[in-house]
Amino acid sequence: MKIAITGTQGTGKSTLLNHLREDKALEGYEFIGEQTKMIKDKGFGINQEGSNLTQVLSVNVHLDNIFKPKYITDRCILDSLVYTRWLQMDEKVGDWALIYAMGMAEELLPKYDHIFYIPVEIPLVENGLRDTDEDFQADIEYLFEEYIKQYKIKVHRLTGSVEERAKEFKKVILS
Repeated sequence: MKIAITGTQGTGKSTLLNHLREDKALEGYEFIGEQTKMIKDKGFGINQEGSNLTQVLSVNVHLDNIFKPKYITDRCILDSLVYTRWLQMDEKVGDWALIYAMGMAEELLPKYDHIFYIPVEIPLVENGLRDTDEDFQADIEYLFEEYIKQYKIKVHRLTGSVEERAKEFKKVILS
């Protein structure tokens, strides 16, 4: 089973993933944490400082993950598409990078068994990785909503505390 937790930066995806990682009912899943950190650790700009190369790397991470048999990840191809679109609109990546991200999204999105979407509910907190620009976050959330509609993605929306989100997540996965 391929499961993704998606949404803009600072919504609690990694916090939820780490909470779920401790749940015995989810043993056997591979938990895949924040992959953007890997790109940043290699010296590349991310978020508003992304480039053609960072976006291709981001897309390719999800392409690699899709071949794994059973996992829960705190990002998916939808994230790469959304951030690539924002960067393309800001003229930081070329049209070709967006076309690549769109093509891969069309190919990979149907392969996820469940996609959980976390909307913005909590204030942004600096963690050394995420962008804390609230206008950027609002732009990204808007793009998430647009692509969810455009691609007719069935998402499970998670809201509330970490415990409430985990309970709803497990209700969907374990039923």
